[in-house]
Formats: sequence, structure tokens, C-alpha cells
Amino acid sequence: MKKGLFYIVLFSITFSGCNGKEVEKPQGFIVKENEEILDVPDFDIPDSEIKNTGINKFWNSINSKKIKLFVYTPSREEGTDTDWTDVHIVNSKGIISKDIIDNFTKELSQDSIKYLTNLLANTTNYWDSPADCFNPRHGIVFYNSKNKIVGHISICFECNSYHTQPEVIHHVKIDLFETIFKQHGFPTKDEMIRKYLKENPQ
Repeated sequence: MKKGLFYIVLFSITFSGCNGKEVEKPQGFIVKENEEILDVPDFDIPDSEIKNTGINKFWNSINSKKIKLFVYTPSREEGTDTDWTDVHIVNSKGIISKDIIDNFTKELSQDSIKYLTNLLANTTNYWDSPADCFNPRHGIVFYNSKNKIVGHISICFECNSYHTQPEVIHHVKIDLFETIFKQHGFPTKDEMIRKYLKENPQ
């Protein structure tokens, strides 16, 4: 029964869709290409049991030359059945949200780019368990050598949920994304962002 429930939840989350230091490069991150994906019986997997199971071809191939972090406050009417793309950091037309907070925008170093790309490209047997809500306040945007957007992530730390585009993945622990923002001095809690905007209206 538990195993059956896992597959139902997995199916639903797959098709759903809230200082100053640079992020360290991954240590001992071994990729085992073409290894079979493990049957994971539970979402709450200890870090010591998370296994590398292969490579995500899309995120491994984008070869980002620039990655930027954003904090933003997308506007959407409460209670409306609105497409998730309305609140993504980059909309369906490829335009970055007009609601970004200028003081919380950061271009990553080359070491941080390598680290973040590895997180996305090297798949594991971990799957995050998001809440039903999705009110993102944080975004990560990937650019190629021509400064064209080639991928983006919208993150809701309050809901324990994130959407990656154009290739959907769920194998990165959301607290790793949160650590990246914290290490660059960005607020990660909604009340912190609201307090900042109240004290520093844009």
C-alpha cells in the first residue's frame, strides 16, 4: 500500500506544475552513468543514503556562461485558477518577472555556476515532496554565451516546492537551493521579504 501511494504522489508532483560567501564546489560527487534508478520507498531519505544514479542530459548540456539569482514578488489574484507560468521567474514569452527586487539580484561566480549545474545534471534517487501551494519568491536564471535565457528555476521555500524549465526535475533537495541564496545574503522567508519591502519600497 505504501509503495502504491508513493507512485501516486510521484506521478502528481511530476506533473504539477515558496553572507557574501561563494558556494563551495561539490566534494566527492561521483556520477554513475546509466545506473538503474532506485525504487525509493519514502521521501524522507537521509543524506547518507542519497545515491547518484545518472546524468540529466538537458541540464548537463546547457553549458551556462552566466547564472543569476533573483528575489521577486509575483502578483497573482488569490483564489484564481491561474497557470503556474504566471508566477515563474521567466514567463512563457521568455521575459524575466517585472517584480524582481533590485537589491536582491546576484550574478554567480564560475565556481558557483559549476556547482549549481552539477546539482541539476547529476540525478539522484531523492525526490522532494512539495506542498499543494506554489507562491515562489526566488528565481534562478541560466544564460548561454549569447546572453540568451536557456533555463530557469522558480522556488517557493514556504511550500517546499520548485519548478524547473524547460526540463522538469525533482531530484535536488530544496534546502540546497536555500543554502545558495543564504550564502549570498538573500532573505529566504516570506516575512523577511515583506519586511524589507515595507522598509525599502521600490
